[in-house]
Amino acid sequence: MELSNPSIPANSAHSINPKDVVEQVKLFVGAYGLDKGKAMFESVSSLMSFLPWWDAEVKIPVYTYFKDERERQQREQDEKDLQKARASAPQQPIFISQPQAMQGVTMPFVDGANINQMNIMESGANVTYSQPSQT
Repeated sequence: MELSNPSIPANSAHSINPKDVVEQVKLFVGAYGLDKGKAMFESVSSLMSFLPWWDAEVKIPVYTYFKDERERQQREQDEKDLQKARASAPQQPIFISQPQAMQGVTMPFVDGANINQMNIMESGANVTYSQPSQT
C-alpha cells in the first residue's frame, strides 16, 4: 500500500509512543476516576490490540497501574471507615475494681516504707488516698 501523500513520513510524527499512551491513561484516571478510566482504556485497547507491542508495552503497565490505584483507594477508604468508627464509638468510663485494704502494703526491702490504699471512684477522674488505720 502506497502513501497517499509521500511528503508525510510514515514513522516520525504519526507514530504512537507506548509510554505516552500509559501517561495519558494515568492523566485520564486522575481527572475522571478509576472506573471511567478503565472503561475508556478497555475501548481503546480493543481497537489497538492489533499492534504487536500493545500488550507488553501498554496493556500490562496500565493494568498494573489500575491494580495499584485500586489498592490505594481501598486503603484510603478503610482508613476513613476506621476514623468514622473511632469517632462514633461511645466513650465509656473505665471502672477499675480494686480489693479492699485496711492497711497499706509494706515494702520490706525499703526500710519500713508503706504504700497506702488508693481508691479510684466511678468516674475514673476522682482519686482519693486513705491512710492506714492507726490501732
